[in-house]
Amino acid sequence: MNTITEEEREYLRKAVRPMQIIVFALAMGVVTMAPLLLMLGGNLGGGAGGGGGQQPDRILTYAALGMSVVCLIASVVVPNVIGNTGRQAVAEGRQPAVPSRRGFFANTESEIAYNSQPIGKLAGLFQTRLIVGGALCEGPALFCLIAFMLEQSPLSLAMAAFLVFCILLRFPTATRLENWIAGELEAIEQLKMRT
Repeated sequence: MNTITEEEREYLRKAVRPMQIIVFALAMGVVTMAPLLLMLGGNLGGGAGGGGGQQPDRILTYAALGMSVVCLIASVVVPNVIGNTGRQAVAEGRQPAVPSRRGFFANTESEIAYNSQPIGKLAGLFQTRLIVGGALCEGPALFCLIAFMLEQSPLSLAMAAFLVFCILLRFPTATRLENWIAGELEAIEQLKMRT
């Protein structure tokens, strides 16, 4: 059973700050675009295909909703695949296929040394999973806002808000990161015992 030391906890507290900034930026990208697109949509005169009392076409709305559902599922599945692959790499003593964390927040020699240890590799893996999962929600949220701008369908706006909520649900805390890493270290030990 691996326990996380106080020095490692301090390393993880520093590692989580850039992750929080990334998740906040992903959500704020959508939130910042929303007022602009909502104002532009109001100036289009009722949305595309809405003239003459006809029921407007909702092709973009349905496409945005479909893309949102697919990407929501992918935002759960893809990070788990990345995590499983990375866990296997760490268990084998290899570097997971994630960007190096060197220089991103590591300022001291001890912090730089952690980057080559399992805890540093897992912190980078957690960040990669976080970015991929959030980005898979951000793109469809922007698409939903564009669909709302053009077609004025409240479904698009509601889905965009839900996707931003899903991004914010991923907001990392030091405790969440520590718990995830502790679970991964335990899973790695089990993998090593099997081989």
